[in-house]
Amino acid sequence: MNTCGKHHPPSRTLSRSAAAALSLLLLLVQPACRREGAQPETVQQTAVREYETPEEWNELNLETVRLFREGQRAESTAMLESFVERHPDFADGHFSLATNYEFIAREMKEDPGQASERERHLETAIVHYKRFRELKSDPEDRAQASNLLIHLYGPDGLNRMDEAVAFARQFVTERPTAPAGPAMLARMLRSQGSYDAATDVLLESLQRFPPDERDSDLNDELVAHVQETPHLPRGDAERLLAEALSAAESQIAVPATRAVGLLAKSRALRAAAERIEQDPVRQRELAAESERLGKEGLALLLRQ
Repeated sequence: MNTCGKHHPPSRTLSRSAAAALSLLLLLVQPACRREGAQPETVQQTAVREYETPEEWNELNLETVRLFREGQRAESTAMLESFVERHPDFADGHFSLATNYEFIAREMKEDPGQASERERHLETAIVHYKRFRELKSDPEDRAQASNLLIHLYGPDGLNRMDEAVAFARQFVTERPTAPAGPAMLARMLRSQGSYDAATDVLLESLQRFPPDERDSDLNDELVAHVQETPHLPRGDAERLLAEALSAAESQIAVPATRAVGLLAKSRALRAAAERIEQDPVRQRELAAESERLGKEGLALLLRQ
């Protein structure tokens, strides 16, 4: 996959704790390079023919990043708007413009007086991420665009959950081997209020992804689902937490991931104490063990 000429998001979806930093990360890693060595099209490839990189893109790309970093948001965005008007079929221009609008919108999140303007910026970002997705032939690029659209439509964005769920399903289709896909789909379904559907997605993911093929996104979502789903059948809750605890123990056994595993086990035990255990004495024991493991994991993480 070509990574040149646009802000390039990570290849897998971000965990919930990192989602708030998504836009900043995207902004800071925007490269400025020419597309080289394009592979010839074959009959198996999509009919989309990607637009040749315009001569002016490299220099303009660097300049818009510089302006944005220096706080000249309007100037940077205006340059990209003008560029996209001249080159409407160049995907990476749409991506960079969308990233500008997304970042500006997220800066407005805590100011109620800017709610309408923030919504307009998010809508504009969505338009350009969708256009980027339409213009890209690489399934990885299209999946990453779907990931970004999920976040913009989701609870921290426009809170239009039907669209968020639709793109989460699209992501699962585009990245069937990514365990973060079911985690994200379950999270969006739960935010939509579709608790049973979210449970089904997670239970199915346990069959599709053996323990050694799951990632922290999926393992964290197993615990979050137990914590946040009302009236979750006890059997389902126990199974999800058992899988999460097993994954945490595997992480604890490896020095490089011990801190992460301790924190994951702490969360799982807390969920068991709050949502499953009925005996008050046992509840207190689980809560105490959760607190102990959490402190140990945090201390180890800070030393690394």
